[in-house]
Amino acid sequence: MIWIKQLRLSSTQTRVAQPSGPRLQWRPIPDGSCKLRVLEGTMDTSLVSRDPEVMSGALCFKGTRVPVKNLFDYLEGASTLEDFLEDFPSISRETAISVLEAARARLAEDATAA
Repeated sequence: MIWIKQLRLSSTQTRVAQPSGPRLQWRPIPDGSCKLRVLEGTMDTSLVSRDPEVMSGALCFKGTRVPVKNLFDYLEGASTLEDFLEDFPSISRETAISVLEAARARLAEDATAA
């Protein structure tokens, strides 16, 4: 994560416009100010896609109509990766594992130190 700017927001400011370009995120910090950071860990577009015309814009495995959320729902519901792959044969094991690894990396990137 790269912090590129620090800014103190007034109590009346409720929304900050995001410039075009790289994905940015405002993160509040305890002293009342915010820091702007560049989100580097975006999901690999060779793995997933989002199209308003496909599954109402849900994030899907690339080239399919299978929402990525289904993978996490299966695992959350105590099903195995094999169960998911059996029910969605259009998704390869490598793709599913790559999405899980990318999600893990993003989670680790966003986690704050205790």
